[in-house]
Amino acid sequence: MHPGTVQLTIPLKSSLEIQLPKSKIYPVGPRDREVINAAFQPLHDQGKMSYITGHTTTGFPVFII
Repeated sequence: MHPGTVQLTIPLKSSLEIQLPKSKIYPVGPRDREVINAAFQPLHDQGKMSYITGHTTTGFPVFII
């Protein structure tokens, strides 16, 4: 630090105080859920897709054609 300069501090919240909103499962009906599961299960079995174990700040709906 240079002489005559002022060092400012920024109070940060601890990680316990930072709360992210819970992620939600995209709402689909039972029939659509079966189609999604049938399309994704082979990818899970092949190790090409996996479930997340933590929070993500982004979420995208699934589109299967």
